[in-house]
Amino acid sequence: MSLPIITRDLTSQDYGIYGYITAIITSLEAFTYLGLRVNLTNSFYHSSGQFRWLWRQVYGFLIIWNGLFGVMAGVFIYFLLPADVGSNRLVIAVLSALPTILLSSSTQLGLKHYQLNQIPLGVVTPTVIGGVIGVSLNILFISYFKFGYMGWIYSVFISQLLLNIYFTFDVCKRLYLLPIFNFKWRLIKSALKISVPTIPHYYSSYLLNSSDRLVMLFLAIPTANVGLYSFAYIFGNIAESVGVAAGKAINPMMLAHYKSNDFRKPRSIVFTLLTVFILGSFIVSIWLKEIFLVVVKNPDLQEAYHIALIIIMSYNYRPLYYGYVNVLFYFEKTNIIWKISFFAGVLNAVLNLIFIPIYGYIAAAYTTFLCLIILGSAGYKLHSVSKVNQSSFHVLGWVFLILFFTLAAFYLVDSSLVVKGVVSIVTILIALILYRKYSSQLNEL
Repeated sequence: MSLPIITRDLTSQDYGIYGYITAIITSLEAFTYLGLRVNLTNSFYHSSGQFRWLWRQVYGFLIIWNGLFGVMAGVFIYFLLPADVGSNRLVIAVLSALPTILLSSSTQLGLKHYQLNQIPLGVVTPTVIGGVIGVSLNILFISYFKFGYMGWIYSVFISQLLLNIYFTFDVCKRLYLLPIFNFKWRLIKSALKISVPTIPHYYSSYLLNSSDRLVMLFLAIPTANVGLYSFAYIFGNIAESVGVAAGKAINPMMLAHYKSNDFRKPRSIVFTLLTVFILGSFIVSIWLKEIFLVVVKNPDLQEAYHIALIIIMSYNYRPLYYGYVNVLFYFEKTNIIWKISFFAGVLNAVLNLIFIPIYGYIAAAYTTFLCLIILGSAGYKLHSVSKVNQSSFHVLGWVFLILFFTLAAFYLVDSSLVVKGVVSIVTILIALILYRKYSSQLNEL
């Protein structure tokens, strides 16, 4: 992690500007693949003998779409960037759009192939290498060349482009999934009928995670304050990345159980992941003050640990979310998924517009927490989910536990080292006891 090094050369203003840039760029991500990843997944399980043929046609279509969409995205980014970027406007727009135009569909296809075939090294190895390259470039551009927030722009562009090039060779040469550009329009239209309704669902991720920065821009919140919030959200992004990685690991397992008409083991998987997430994030959160002192070398940024705590704990919604969303994806109920996620996203944006002017930028952390919990729990009320799940997921009980451990962490984060040490040891002991009690069941998953 480069924070101990680069925070010496960055200000809250830098984080604020980059927060705005990231919010603008991520507002477009839901449209990059038109939701077609759900078709790749479903064809793998429902048409295991012919999925490669569909994948190659989707691959060819996405290459063409990404080229057109990337150009439109670049123009959109250029005109929406805040005045703070000055003469960097064109460079930011071009470097932000190029990875989408150049081979980004290869990365998605490669990652999806390894994920569904449960080959973790195919996902982890290039991702880790790309991460190391990105961190190294951050240090080079920010701490050596002193480029400020532009250092992120350069490093993200280079690392993403290298990842796209790697997966293009991997997909085409090793997996031999060559794109079919003369694809059948009837097949693509049929696929889009299933995938397009998921776009609001994927867009809700932006509304929940990044739209708050655009709301702050609209409300003219000082860039330095936005920087504090954006910096705290770095730790939330790490928590989200862990949740996404866990999803990539368990989703194929859950879908395989659904295919075998077994709906009890997926529940055990969700419960196990929830326990790990809640206890793990709780321990991390109570030590955030000390973590910030160690890894953050800018005194102004060190004050953001309370915001980071709320954001980290909010991502405990993820395992609950997987418990119902995988059912809906497997049975292709994509016209239902977006209603829940989009509602949570819109609610978050509306609450931000209401409460940020009253309570300041910190209100965005609390609205995000509330809306993510709603997103993680609301789907269990759907008939399409309840008729499949053969036993209760005890959703309200898990929500209560998340709230309890969040409040406990908020109280303990400013306590003494001795108290934190004792609480951490007790928490780890509880985790070990639970593991020993349920280890035989875990081995069956």
